[in-house]
Amino acid sequence: QELYGQQPLAERRELLVRVAELVLARADEIADVIVAETAKPRVEAFTTELFPSLDALTWLARNAERLHGSRALTHSRSSGKSSTSGAGALRTA
Repeated sequence: QELYGQQPLAERRELLVRVAELVLARADEIADVIVAETAKPRVEAFTTELFPSLDALTWLARNAERLHGSRALTHSRSSGKSSTSGAGALRTA
């Protein structure tokens, strides 16, 4: 997480897109694992696991700048929390 947070926004966004592409390319294999591990029906593996994950990945990639701006994320080893600073920074309680 620390290394990811140090990457420029464009690289973080591209990583999210690449992960989504890989999940989509291997969706059948991933669904097989979900079915084997959870005993969910195959269609449920897609509708409750794969599709929401793909949706989240693409939404985060599209909205990364609005959410984090171009600032690098900082990660506290002691608290395990990530944060940013400056205008529009996400606040943690």
